[in-house]
Amino acid sequence: MSDEEIRQSLQLELGEARMRAVVRPLTPVPPRGLTAGQLSKFFESRGICHGLEKETVQALLSRWKIRDQGPWLIAEGTPAQAGRPDGLERLAPPPRSGADDVELLPLYVKRGDRLFRQRGPREPRPGIDVLGDKVEPPETPAPANLQAGNGIVVEDGIWTARASGFLHADEGVLRIIKTLIHYHDFGSGTLRWPSDAKFFGSIGPGATIEVGGSLSIDGDVGADVQLSAESDLRIGGSIRGGGTARIEAVGRIQLHCAEGALITAGGDIVVEKSLIGCRCRTRASLRAGGDGCTILGGNVDAIGGAEVFDVGLDRGHRARIAVGRASWINDEMRASEAEIRRWALYHGKLFDDFRRRRGELVQDRSQIWHIPEKEREAFHKDEEEVLAEQQRVDERISRLRSRLEGLSASREVDPRAVIQIHGTVDGLSALSVRGRRYECGRKPLRGLTIGIFGDTKRVCAVPTALFQSSEMH
Repeated sequence: MSDEEIRQSLQLELGEARMRAVVRPLTPVPPRGLTAGQLSKFFESRGICHGLEKETVQALLSRWKIRDQGPWLIAEGTPAQAGRPDGLERLAPPPRSGADDVELLPLYVKRGDRLFRQRGPREPRPGIDVLGDKVEPPETPAPANLQAGNGIVVEDGIWTARASGFLHADEGVLRIIKTLIHYHDFGSGTLRWPSDAKFFGSIGPGATIEVGGSLSIDGDVGADVQLSAESDLRIGGSIRGGGTARIEAVGRIQLHCAEGALITAGGDIVVEKSLIGCRCRTRASLRAGGDGCTILGGNVDAIGGAEVFDVGLDRGHRARIAVGRASWINDEMRASEAEIRRWALYHGKLFDDFRRRRGELVQDRSQIWHIPEKEREAFHKDEEEVLAEQQRVDERISRLRSRLEGLSASREVDPRAVIQIHGTVDGLSALSVRGRRYECGRKPLRGLTIGIFGDTKRVCAVPTALFQSSEMH
């Protein structure tokens, strides 16, 4: 059979970069008398000399005879293999239980996890296309030159985590940091972290987040959310508390806007846009982050004073601002003392439960060496877990006691506390200073200051410019 007859009965196509040869039939069945040998010679005459197998051609012919219209892959080239520099190979961490939400966050590793294996270089290898031509390999990338930093040890080419935390690479150094980093929205659930935390998403309704350092949230905060930070707290989105959200920080709190939330800070509360129907308590001062900040409804207890923009009415609700009131601190001190008692009871329960499980070995530790090795290892592991949990409880109690001392010291009222009104909306606003009520008339007050002067504790309203002069201090 001639090559022309075969050519008219099928179509031969070469794939991208001539690494694949594909046949598409043009007739329902092959020409009569066509053999696998003739078909192979036809392909070879078209330059297919690499990756073509006799068995493949025989299978193609058999399928064609039963009216299978393909297409069929008859040959594949050998791809080029890129070189590889000295580098690291990622090792899969051990499976997580899922019991702790932190374990499910990205880039989180635990102490003892094997992170990377040092791998040697690999020479590049050229490839061959189906026509037998050489294919040059891609350029070998430059080595990463990554070095092990804090929390990572390298032994026998294996990089192992020596602390629990998050992998973080900076300027060629890979280290484990204690800052929790979460790039997605956080749904309902409870999360406790001993150091700083940063969330790039929003916090879903019903979530509870407690951190031992600073807390930063870029997104919104839903209803019934409990946020607690042992340092500063920042929320870039809106707090839609619905009267149930509780935001608490030992340090400064910076907010964009909030509605229906309880906000408690050891430092300043800085509001960028608005507070609507919120209860704010601070041992320092309430401050506006810029012009146009509005406070409607709710109340503010500020030991260090409050600087408020646009205080006014909201559907008949008055904005009440109390400066120099320390009664809420007494409530917080009682709550802290109760929480210390609860943690102390939990601390004792941990040991009681451990003693109940391992009673004989706890009473007489010399018996440990008379039990099987597996049981001895299980005992030590159980003991380490109990001690680690007790240490966490001790740290929590220590922070609560420090906070209690700070609350006690902050009960002293700053006699220089003032409220500056930079402009109000039309309507009646009620302001109270040191428990005394002062009502602004229905005409907006502009440029006035409500202040306490001298030992008389007299409440005065004077022009701000005069109040700020040296004559009034």
